[in-house]
Order: sequence, then structure tokens, then C-alpha cells
Amino acid sequence: IIKANSENTSTWKKFVSSLHPTLSNQRPYIQITYNDSPTACSQVVSGATYYLKNYNSEYLDVYNAGTTDNTSLLTYAFHGDVNQQFKITNVYGGEYEIAPQHTTGKVLSVNSNGQVIIESDCNIDSQRWYIFCRNGNYHIVNKAYNSGVMAPTYDTDYVSINNAYEYCCW
Repeated sequence: IIKANSENTSTWKKFVSSLHPTLSNQRPYIQITYNDSPTACSQVVSGATYYLKNYNSEYLDVYNAGTTDNTSLLTYAFHGDVNQQFKITNVYGGEYEIAPQHTTGKVLSVNSNGQVIIESDCNIDSQRWYIFCRNGNYHIVNKAYNSGVMAPTYDTDYVSINNAYEYCCW
């Protein structure tokens, strides 16, 4: 698409040919801007530990305080144990790692079924998250499934990723 600097007027736009002999400073050009990662969420303090409460007032919780790979996450009433505490660390730009505090070497990830689990940190896209603040709520988006937002599945209370942003507030 070729687009003018300002698209908010109703006047027509014109472009100078790349072959124009005297108006070389008005020749069209193509500018490509890459956005590999969003900027860091200014409301999140990197390296801090958080309780993550959803819009239904339940908290992100590692099931049965499990410590093995593929342990599921769910939402549960607040009890304050360390399996409800998560350290959020900015690893690059707007990419975050979310680590449960009841075990070491594990991070939140997404398996092939779209379920949020813990597993050993392998520095892969399914273990990286973007965090967006909107209207006082946070949306946690998985890098590997960039349209998938972390959300509880209310028939089971397990946490998965889906596209229903209105139910994915933390």
C-alpha cells in the first residue's frame, strides 16, 4: 500500500514519478518498520513477584503445587501459598518469562493443546509472554500463539489460551 504522511484530509493525494528530473526530493519511497516485540509494560516491575488475580477474583495457581514438567495451572481461591506466586522477568523488549515461586528452573509455557503448564526453561517462544495493560486490566499473551490470551477455562478451571479478550483480564 502506498500511503501519504497524513491521511486525515479529504483532498486527493499525488505522487511524483521516480523519473521526475527536478523534484527528486518528492519521489515516493518504501519504508519498512519491523516490530519484533512490543515495548515493555511500564506497570510491571521486572523481577518482582506477583499474585495474578483474574476478573472472577480467583488466582493463578499451580495445580497441587506440582513441580514436574507439564503440571497444569488453574484458577483457585486465594490461599497465599508460594504456588500462587509468580516472578515476572523482562527477558527482551516486551517479552516476559513467568516463573512459579514454589519450584526452581520452571516457567509458564503453553503445550500443543493450548493449555498453560509449567516446564523446564528452554528459552522457547511458548515460554515467553507479552503483557498489555488496558483499562486497569492486564492481558497476558503467549509469544508462540500471539493471538492467544491466557484465560481460565470455566468448565474445568484450568488455564489455557484463547481469543476471548473480555474474559482474559488479570
